[in-house]
Parts: sequence; structure tokens; C-alpha cells
Amino acid sequence: MNYDIISKLHVSPQLSRVVNHLEAMLKPAVRLKTFPCREDEIQLGATRIGGRPDLTNNVTWPVWKDKPLAFLAQINLRDLAQFPFASVLPQEGWLLFFYDAEQSTWGFDPQDQGSWAVIFMPDDNTPLERRGMPSDTLEKGFYNLCRVEMQETVTAPPFESHYISNLGLTESEENAYLDILEEIYDDEECHKILGHPNPIQGDMQLECQLVSNGLYCGNSTGYRDRRAKELAKGAEDWQLLVQIYSDDNAGMMWGDVGMLYFWIRQEDLALRAFEKSWMILQCG
Repeated sequence: MNYDIISKLHVSPQLSRVVNHLEAMLKPAVRLKTFPCREDEIQLGATRIGGRPDLTNNVTWPVWKDKPLAFLAQINLRDLAQFPFASVLPQEGWLLFFYDAEQSTWGFDPQDQGSWAVIFMPDDNTPLERRGMPSDTLEKGFYNLCRVEMQETVTAPPFESHYISNLGLTESEENAYLDILEEIYDDEECHKILGHPNPIQGDMQLECQLVSNGLYCGNSTGYRDRRAKELAKGAEDWQLLVQIYSDDNAGMMWGDVGMLYFWIRQEDLALRAFEKSWMILQCG
């Protein structure tokens, strides 16, 4: 486990008042490092970023507005058994992630729903087949196949989040914490499972809560809606599921060097209702 964040928090004199609170807010995550490879170098069912997915014959390729979504990643959940904190996920089977090949949605509009998909495919001994990409996605939305290496890491809560706002930091504490985040974020551009995100444009938990309940969040409209205050109570229920960054190895570029973030409510996670995940794209 990477304890660098913890040591940085404890050596900062400006954070002595809140260091124990901040440490309690840290979350473990699984970091994925990619390595380009050929199809014959990766086993059927193995975790991968890009390439072609391995699907059972009863899984239908997700479609949005009559066009197939682009395949992003396949997570073999058995690979996560080595990380005890990942037991919130199913212990076997696969999670598969898809997104609009045109990147036409950003997740701030309720109408964006359906432009991404998270599929949980149980391991029920049904044979897998490496499924060819639908023809409509060949020019856009086909990403280079990469094998991955997994590493446990520790993640800190974003500055613009309820975790930090609830602490009532002073200006000097804010500056000290921002300095630490800047240091660790420079080393954290990565694909990630669970933990805290590396946001580019601010808090996403409240955005997920509002937009998934029908409020438009592309401007201040949804945040000023009469329902927003009551809905905001559920913002803390949202958990980062997977973060996918702009990866040169995979040929992925989200907006202007951005990231895709797939979020899920803790209740839906417990129920294995991955189809209720919400995606947000952020970029600089």
C-alpha cells in the first residue's frame, strides 16, 4: 500500500488540527497500469483496457440512439480478490464498461442516460467468446488493447467534496491540503477502481445525485431547483466505481486530456445493480 499520502498529511504543521479527520477519510483503491499487447498475449476473460471484450452469447452489445457503444474496459473480478477492500464488489464474474463512440455526452444532462453502459456478467460457466466490434464503431471508439497490472494505493478526498467542506478548514489549512493534492495528483493520472476520484472540474457526487434524479446540471439550473436541497442529502451515497483516464497506450482521449468517471450508489452496489451507474466526463 502507498503510504505517501499519510506521511504528507502528518508532516504538514498547518494540518495538525484536522490530520486525524483527513486520515480517516482516505480510501484504498486499485490502480491499473496499462501495457500494449497483442490479442494472442492475453487470456480469454482477462482484465484489459481497450481491444475486444470477451462476452457470453447471452450478452447483447449495448446500443444508444441506434448505434453501438464503444467498448472501454473489462474487469475480471477474481483479479480483485487480493484486495480485501474490494470485497464490496462481486467476487467473481466481470464488469464491462461502454461509452458513446462520438463522446457526445458528459453526464450533466438527464437525457445522457443510455450513452454509457456498465454490464455485470456473472461467471456461470457459460463459455466466453471474444466479440468483434460492431462495424459502426470501427472508425471511432475502437481502443488499443492493453493488459494491466494492478496495485493498491491510497486516495485522498478531493478538495471540492463534502468530505472537506464538512471540516471547516481555515485558509492556511486549505492551502496546505491543496498543495498535498497537487503533489499526489501529478502522480495519480491513472485508471482506478474504487477509492476517491481525481477530479478535473470539481465535485461529482452531488452532480450524480441531482442529474440522476432528473435535474439538468450543465449550468446552475439543477442546483437552484426547489428539489435540489432535499436531493442533496443523498449525494454522499455515491461511490466511485471506475475512473478511466486519457491513456496514450490505449489510444484514449476524453475531451481535452480528460477522464471518465463511473459512479454508483452504495445501495445499488450492494444489490449488484450496476446498470444504474452514472458516468461523468471531465476535462481541462
